[in-house]
Amino acid sequence: TGKTLMGEESPHLSITKIARAMGFDFAREVDPFHFKELKETITSALSYDGPSLIVAKKPCVLLFKQDYTHYYYIEQDDCKKCKICLKLGCPSIEKRETEDGSLSVTINTFLCNSCGLCKNQCPFGAIHFHQET
Repeated sequence: TGKTLMGEESPHLSITKIARAMGFDFAREVDPFHFKELKETITSALSYDGPSLIVAKKPCVLLFKQDYTHYYYIEQDDCKKCKICLKLGCPSIEKRETEDGSLSVTINTFLCNSCGLCKNQCPFGAIHFHQET
C-alpha cells in the first residue's frame, strides 16, 4: 500500500514482482470487478502446470465512505429472479419471500457502497443506480 499500519509512508511492494522473484512464472494482477477478465485469469491459473498467483487488486469496499444518496436498487418489474446477483455474496443483496410466497431480491441501501459489481453481473439490466441531487 505504501503505508504502514500507523499510516506512515513506506516503500510500495508489488506482490506479483515478489512472486516472480520467488519463481512464480504465472503471477497476474486483475481487477475483481472486471468479472470476465477475472474468470479467464482464474481458468488460466487452474490449467497452468506449476504454481500460480492471482492478485485481485481493488480497494477494499469496506473502506469506502458510506454515502446514502448514491446506491443501487433492483427494479422488480425487470428482475427475472435468476439469483445471479445473490451468488456475489454481497451483504447488501437480500433475498426475501413475499406475502404470496414468491421470491423478491432487493438491495439494502444502507449496506450498499455503490461498487457496481451487481449491476455488471445482472444479465437483465434490472439493477439501476440512484443518485439524489
